[in-house]
Amino acid sequence: MSVAALAYRPGVATWITRHADRFGDKPALVLDDRTLTYAELERRTWQVAHALRDHGIGHGDRVAVLHENGAEYLPAMLAVLRLGAIHVPLNPRLADRETEALVSDSRPRLLVTQEAATDRADALRDARAATGDDLVVLTTDGPAWPAADAPDTPFPVADFDETSTAGLFYTSGTTGLPKGAMITHRNIAAVATSLAVDLGFHREDRPLVSLPVSVSGAMLAGVLPFLHLGCTLRLLTTGTPETIADAVREFRPTYMASVPTVFTALLEHPAFADLDLTCFQRVLSAAAPMPVSLIERYRARGLDVFVQGYGLTESCGFSTCLMPEDAVRKVGSIGRPLTYSDVRVLVGDREAEPEEIGEICVSGPAVMAGYWERPDERAVVDGWLRTGDLGRRDVEGYLYVTGRLKDMVITGGYNVYPAEVEDVLHELVDVAEAAVIGVPDEHWGERVVAVVRPRPGSAIGVDELRAHCADRLTDYKRPKEVVLVTAPLPVNPTGKVVKARLREAYAAGGLS
Repeated sequence: MSVAALAYRPGVATWITRHADRFGDKPALVLDDRTLTYAELERRTWQVAHALRDHGIGHGDRVAVLHENGAEYLPAMLAVLRLGAIHVPLNPRLADRETEALVSDSRPRLLVTQEAATDRADALRDARAATGDDLVVLTTDGPAWPAADAPDTPFPVADFDETSTAGLFYTSGTTGLPKGAMITHRNIAAVATSLAVDLGFHREDRPLVSLPVSVSGAMLAGVLPFLHLGCTLRLLTTGTPETIADAVREFRPTYMASVPTVFTALLEHPAFADLDLTCFQRVLSAAAPMPVSLIERYRARGLDVFVQGYGLTESCGFSTCLMPEDAVRKVGSIGRPLTYSDVRVLVGDREAEPEEIGEICVSGPAVMAGYWERPDERAVVDGWLRTGDLGRRDVEGYLYVTGRLKDMVITGGYNVYPAEVEDVLHELVDVAEAAVIGVPDEHWGERVVAVVRPRPGSAIGVDELRAHCADRLTDYKRPKEVVLVTAPLPVNPTGKVVKARLREAYAAGGLS
C-alpha cells in the first residue's frame, strides 16, 4: 500500500508524509554525523511505527522518551504520533526522582531511551513492576531497535482526530509537583501556524536547535513549527557555546531559540568573540524578558532581530510576542497576542483597566485540553487558561509580566512585583542575572531581597545597586538587602529561575 493510498489521518506525522511526497530529497534534519531527507524521515518513522505496533502500542497509549538530542528522537516521536499514541518527553537532565514521578503519573507502556541510560531505564521499569505494570524498554542504539532495512510499508492506523492528545508535556514545576498538560494535535498545529503568520517563518528558514528537544518549549516552538513548514533543521547533540558557534559558521542558520541566561553566556564565551551573526533573521528569547543591556550588546555585534515570547507549557509555549523594533521602546514587555491567541488581564471576572495589575489569562486553539488525570484542577475556566502570572496591559495593548501570584512580595501591606524590581536591576550592564524574592521579616511581614550575579570581571557593588534602585523605585519596592553571588542562579529545564530554591538557600545561609 502506498502512502498516497492511505486514508487521510489528521495530525503532526501527516506533515512529514506531505513533505516527503512534494520534496522528498530536501534535508529535514542535519546532525553531527547524519542527514535525513524528508523521504528518509518518512520512511524511518514508518519503520519505528512498525516496531511500536509490534509491542502493542496504539491509540491512546503513552510512550515515554528519555533521550538526548539525536537522529532517532524525532522518528520515535513522530511514530508515536502516527499511531495516535501519546508522546511523553522526559528530559535527561532531570534527577532520577523527578523522572520517576513523571513515569509514575503518566504510566507509559513503553520507554524509548539510549544504552547510556540503561541503568535509569531499568530503575523505571522496576518501579512500574512494583505497581503491577509492565514497561517495555527499547534503546535506539540497541539490537531491538529497527535496522536500516526494517519493514517500512505504511499501514492503516486506528481512527483519531485533531482533538486527540499528542503529548503529555509536564509543567516545569517551579512550585509543587509537575502536571501533565494534555497537548492535542490541534494545539500543535495552531501554534505552528501562528508562528509562521506572526513571525514570518517560511519553508526556506534554517533553524538551529540547540536546546534539548525533550523540553516542551524547545519542541513546541523550536522544532514542530519548522517541520510543519518543511524546513531544514540543524539539531545539536549538545548545545555548548563551542558547538553553537561551529553550527553558526557552517550551517548559517536563520533562526535560533534560547533563554536570556544562555544568550548572556554565549556573549561571554571566547568562541563568540569574532563570530559573524548576520545570518540570523529571527532569534527568539523566552522564559524571561531580555534585559535592554543584553539587547544592546547584541546590536553592537550586528544582531538586531530578537523576538521575545511569552507562553506556558499549557498554551504550547507561545502566546505573545514582542518584535525587535519594540524591544527598547517597550522594555520589559512580552508584546501582544499572537494571531490565534486571545490574552487578557483579569481582576476577578472583569477585564483590568490599562496599567491595572491582574492575572494574565489565555484563550484560543493552542490552549491545552486539560491536565492529565486531574479533572478537579481547573486551570482552564470557561475557555480561559488561568496562568498564575500577574501582569498589566499598557494603553497601546502591550503586556507586561509583573510576577507570579505565589512570588508576589507583600511588605508592610504593599504589593511588590518582583519583575518590576528585576527590570530596574537589569538596566545595569554589569548585572548578568538578578532575581527578587521575599523573605520573612518580623517588622514588615516580608522584606524584598535582590540576589544579583555580576558580569565576570565587574566591580559593581551593593551600594551602587542600591543607589540605582533608589533613583527608580519608591521606598517600599527597593531591596532592603542585596546579596551578590558568583554562581549562576538556579534554573529549571526551561531556563526559568527557581525562586523557591533561592529562598531555601537564603534561609540556610547558602547563597554565594
